[in-house]
Amino acid sequence: MRERKCAKEGSSTYCSTPLWRNKKEENQKELSKRLLTYGFWHSFGISYEESMIERRSNGKPYYIGNENEIFFNLSHGQELIAVACADCEVGIDAESMRKVRENAMRRTCTRKEWEWLQQSEQKELDFLRLWTLKESYMKMTGKGFSIPPEMIGFTLDEKGKIQSEKEGVFRQYLLAEGVISVCIKENAETADYFKVRKVEWES
Repeated sequence: MRERKCAKEGSSTYCSTPLWRNKKEENQKELSKRLLTYGFWHSFGISYEESMIERRSNGKPYYIGNENEIFFNLSHGQELIAVACADCEVGIDAESMRKVRENAMRRTCTRKEWEWLQQSEQKELDFLRLWTLKESYMKMTGKGFSIPPEMIGFTLDEKGKIQSEKEGVFRQYLLAEGVISVCIKENAETADYFKVRKVEWES
């Protein structure tokens, strides 16, 4: 296993986002467990045990094997498996770079987002940036697609600054393999402690 830093903010680890290169779908469950084990140890210095997982009424899991609750979220892309671990509600989405149909973009964007995409020179990448932000928010709330994606709006400027009227703090990471977005239910001060690690396992 090789580890190399992908991005760093602050001094404490609130989110570990590993990368997976093996595309065999049947291995996703085992690799997800390995990444959770890695994330729990790096973020909180504790061991991950499946028996210590409980679920809220909306089905969202959290970990009780610690003095304080630990929240986590998983996301699978074609070439990515991402794990977020935090001490508050968290959602994460990872999407590999891929072709996206224009009608799918239009259906899931606000009018303002769609107008912005029309001006983009990298429309598919920018759409995946918007989409991962939307899904990270839906997963953070635990409500999933009961919240229509086209009702969740974001503004991205040329420097990558993210703006939204929705609650939560958002971070986004652009990798060669795709896009990862994270949403935590906390204030801006807590977001300063984000740290993201990129982990690769040889297939």
